[in-house]
This record gives sequence, C-alpha cells and structure tokens, in this order.
Amino acid sequence: MNPRDQSDPMLLYPHVMEKLDDYFSKRGLTYLTGQRELLAKAVEAVLQAVPGTATAIPFQPGLGKSTLIRALLMIFSGEFLENTPIAQTIGGVIVVVEKTAEAEELEELCNGPGDRSPVARAISAPNDYNLAQGKCLNGTATSYQECLGRSCPDYADCPLVQSASQIHDTPILIMLHARYQWYMEDMSPFLTWEDSSGLHSRTLLLVDELPPMIEDNALNLDVINNIESELARFKPSYQPQFWKEKAAVLYEWSTVMRTPYFQLSKTVRKCRGMYGLVSHKELEEAGFTTERLEHLTSLFVKYLGTTDHPSIQLAGILKSADSAYFAVGQDFSLFFPRLRKICGEGQPATFLFSGTASLSPELSQNPDIKCFPDQNLEFFDRLQINIQRGDSFNSSKSGLSKKQNQAALVAWFHYILPQIAKDHKKILLVTYKSYAEAFWNSLHDFHDLLIPYIGSDGQPQPLLPYFGGLNGSNLYRESTCVICAGLNRFEPRDYISRTLALDSDGTCRDKINTVLEVEEGKCRLDSFPCIMDVQDITLARDIVQLVFRSALRNHGEAQPIDLWILQPPNGVVQHLKNYFIDCQIREHTELPESCRTAATIGRTYMGKPTHASQLLKFLAGWDGKTNLTPTQIRKATGISLEQFKEAKKHPEVQNYFKTHIQVTGSGKNTVYNKIRPDLEFDCGMVQPDIKYPESK
Repeated sequence: MNPRDQSDPMLLYPHVMEKLDDYFSKRGLTYLTGQRELLAKAVEAVLQAVPGTATAIPFQPGLGKSTLIRALLMIFSGEFLENTPIAQTIGGVIVVVEKTAEAEELEELCNGPGDRSPVARAISAPNDYNLAQGKCLNGTATSYQECLGRSCPDYADCPLVQSASQIHDTPILIMLHARYQWYMEDMSPFLTWEDSSGLHSRTLLLVDELPPMIEDNALNLDVINNIESELARFKPSYQPQFWKEKAAVLYEWSTVMRTPYFQLSKTVRKCRGMYGLVSHKELEEAGFTTERLEHLTSLFVKYLGTTDHPSIQLAGILKSADSAYFAVGQDFSLFFPRLRKICGEGQPATFLFSGTASLSPELSQNPDIKCFPDQNLEFFDRLQINIQRGDSFNSSKSGLSKKQNQAALVAWFHYILPQIAKDHKKILLVTYKSYAEAFWNSLHDFHDLLIPYIGSDGQPQPLLPYFGGLNGSNLYRESTCVICAGLNRFEPRDYISRTLALDSDGTCRDKINTVLEVEEGKCRLDSFPCIMDVQDITLARDIVQLVFRSALRNHGEAQPIDLWILQPPNGVVQHLKNYFIDCQIREHTELPESCRTAATIGRTYMGKPTHASQLLKFLAGWDGKTNLTPTQIRKATGISLEQFKEAKKHPEVQNYFKTHIQVTGSGKNTVYNKIRPDLEFDCGMVQPDIKYPESK
C-alpha cells in the first residue's frame, strides 16, 4: 500500500477521532453502542468531500452533531494556522449555525487563546442578541427594533454592519442561517479569501441543522406593483432618453406580467376552494410564454445593467415552471414552488447535519442529496407518548382565537398538571407565541413546575415557551415531561408548496388532476392525501425536535419521559411511532367535565356571553351553602324567564344540573340544592382579571 500524500485530508482522520474521544472523556460521557462508528463515518465523508456535492448526515439530537463540528474545526484551525499542505487542499471552511452565540463560541474556539493570527471570523448583523450584549456602537439600541439602521449617525463605522466586509480575511468563515438562506444556491461571494500568499477558495460547507429548502415564489398584485414601482424609479423620467427606454420597459412589464396575471385570475378558478392547480398550458394561454419571458429578460438586463434583480429572477422562475397553483385570500396569488439546489459546479462540498433527516422529505426525497442511513442507536422504551383525544374544544391556533377554547384548554391544564406533577418535577409546556404570556399568567399555581421561556440573554421571561422559539436550545433539558398545547401548523399553502416542490416526476399533480376532473373541481386541494402526508411528516418532525429539548436528549439514561399531544392527526402519530423505536403510545379518549364546562362558560355570541354561559358560570361559582330558587338565579344572572328556559336546554347545562344540582318542588315552589357544595369548580379561565388575545 502506498502512503497517503501529505496533502490528503484523510491524514487528519485519527486526530479528529482523538479530539472527539477527548471531548467525551472530559464531559464524563461514554459512547452508545455504534455511536463512535457513526461519528467516524461522518468524519471520513467530510475529509473525502468532493466540491459540488451535497450530503445529509442524520444524527439524532444529542448524539454528537455539534461536538463533531467542533472537533473538525479544532483540527482544521491548526492546519490553517500552520498553512500545511492539507490546509492548501481544503482551502477553507464555511460553517452555518442558527444563533449568534454559537457563531461567536466557534470563532473563539478556532482562534484559540493568545495573540496569534485569527483563522476564523464570525459574520453577524444588528440582531437582538448582539444588541442585548451591548454591541451597539453609540449605545442607543438594545434590540433590533431600536436599531436605527442606515439612519444611525454611526452606521458607517458600526462593527455589526461592517462585519460582512471581513468575509475574505480568514480561511474559516462562520455565518448564521439567516444569511445562508439568501446565498445557499450560489455561495461564490463567500468562497474566496486572501492572505499574503494569495487567493484561496473554501471548499467545505458545514451546515448545523436543516435550512429551508423550498421556495414559494409568489406572484400577486403586491409583487407586480412593487417591482413596477422599482422599475419606474430606477432612472429619472425628466431626461427624454431615459423616459423613452423606461416607457418601453414598463409597457413590456404590463404586457408580460400584469395582463396574464389578471387573465389567469379570471379563468383558473374552476374549483370552488381557496386553492387550485394551474397547468403549463393555462400559463401559456394566459400569456406567460417562453418567448415573451425571454424578451422581457433581455430588455430588463439592458435597462438595469444586471441580472440580479427580482423582475429577472421572477421571469426565470416563470420560464422554467411546469405548473403552478393559486391561492385565494384577500387577493389572488400564484405560486411557483421549487426545491432549492445547493450542489453543482461552483458550489463547495456541502454537509447538512440534521437530527430529523428521515422526517425531512426535502432531504430523503431529494435526488441531488446523498443521505447517510438514519440509524437508531437506542430504543425509546422510556418514552411514553400520550395522545389526548376529545372534541370538547379546538386547540389549533385559529381555534384558540375563541375564548371558549382558551377556557377549555386552561381547564385541561388545571386537570392534567397535578397528575403529571406526581411523576415529574419539571414540565416543558409549549404553545403558540400569541398565547404564551396569557396562559402563563393563568397557570400561576404551577410556576414552580413549569419551565418559563428563556430569552436570548439566558434569562427566564414571564411566558410559556412557544413554537418556533426553542430551535437549537439546550436550556430545557431538566424537563422530563413535554406538553404540546397545540400543533405548530403552517398555512395550507405551505404544505401545498412543499408537496409540489418535491413532486419531481409529476405523479402527485397527475393524481390531483384526475380527482379534480372526477369531482368537477369540488375537492379541496389542501385536503388531498399526498398533501396531508407532507403535513403529517412536517408536524411529526417539529414534535421530534421539541421533545428532544427535554431530558430525552440525555441518551443512554433510563429516566422515563412523557410527551403529551393534543388532538394530533393519526398520520403524525404513526411517524412518531416509526421514529421512536419501542416507545409507548397511550390514547386518552375522555376529557374532564371541567373542559366542557369551561368551554360553555367561555362561549359568546356577538361579543357577549350566551345565556347558557351566564347560567353555567353562576352555577359553577355558586358555593351551594344556601338553597336557591329559579327566580333568585334569574335575578342574579340578569336573564329573563324565556332566556332561562333556553339556557337550561343546553347539553352542558343539562349535564351540570344532572350531576351537581338537586331539584326539589315544582313550579313556583322549585328549589335548587347544590350537591357537594365543598367541591369548587376551577377552570382557570373564569376569573375576570385574566385577559386573552381577542379574535382578529
């Protein structure tokens, strides 16, 4: 066997593995069976990377993904510092992380102690984290909302603004996902860097967690108007030579974009739903032809002097689109979804480290991305997934805009939390951001049990953790129970876009068109099985990421973990069962009476409590120490005799009477006696001092 060339990056393999072993040893951790082998395969893949390729490496959260990236960077930084033959082969590395704190930590790790020349640079921007750390140059801004941007007198000298100008200074470049998303299909602006020996090219890209891979590409009246206004302002109208050129450009824009858009808005709404497919033939018949779009592009390139403009990008998307779909809301919108391409000539070797690759069709169904097998290194028999069924209330985001659903959900909290507290000392209860503060305030008796939301500064805040606010956070690992108070659903069009972007061979489109023809356009596009499948796997992925914020992240331990999910689709449960091998699934079909009672009490009509709500609220709050007549109850509630009779017909009022009220006498001699007056009703929502977001 011939020895490896001194420039072969595989010579670094034993050093990276030694660094990994060192990390585990210092933290007092031991490898799970097969874990070190899995990490070793990932190291080999990175060191043997070929520019232009893309690889997904699945590591369940907590199995060493971040540790592996740190070990690689530590070894690479030493090579770059010494400018070894291997360093010259690799050229440089780009790392993408989610948070500024992570970027700064990696920068410090790579550059090491002392005054040695930096080999890494983290580029950031004026965001909440940086400003909260006191990095505003003049001290006026502590959050992004307070940043004056270009109007700030110190804008030109602001280190946060100017950090992007340092991208060509070091071999290792660290950036955030927010910036990467803009350039992921063309990383060329970030590939080169320069030192005294000349220009170098970064050939490796390590991405921690999966970035958004699907584009919507909307075309609606706002898009058309905004681009048209921008084109009109691009050159002055008072100069005749510019005005003639501008008039030709605006006329062409109206002919090729505006007129076909309105033509489609009149002709394609064959189905009565809010969403529908638009075929390539319909696009061309409306006026979106290849010839017209190419002519528009050449005209605009000449007018703008660049190919990097939204108008030209939009024309390119329309030209390559096989089909589209429409959505009807406040306006009529066309969408041209596509899967973003991150590999190919001119791109670095890209590695996507994802803990949920098997639940990410944009990876597993992407022909351009090589996926490592998603290996389960442990069984999850210590995890019990509790599925709460029941239709007494709606826990969706739109459902919670109604106060009766808010009331019922808090009643469920008050019912379930004392039971959970018998086995768990800390609970991670996650809900929607718009209700996080209100629900926290309504659960003041459980504040020592619930973990509050932890801000970017590491400090707890008086609200519940919320969907979308925990990404990448390890600050909730003390919890041994996770409750999903709702599901992190997107708009239906998001799932339609994902489905169609992944439909590379048109199979899904053909099935949808066949059904629409049979049903004469009456079937809802967002309810098709292929689209619901994408919704279910996306929801399951979010739940998996959420539950790994808890102590489940501590692999190899035996501590029982509970996960509670409210009213999930069956497809979501199946995906969770497949992901968490040997987990326990328990269905809870009954809801407590307090939920139904609270829902009725919270019900309103035209902004006012219903008669049943008024009556049931009085009965639930009645201490029962003295007997009452119907007349006394009507007087206390302010409802008439007819309204009282109507309210008593409500199923929940009838049930409450049957369960809690004893009736003696009849007619004018009727008397009500409360059974077990010592039993107090507490749904947590009937107190007048609790304020919830109003319906929009």
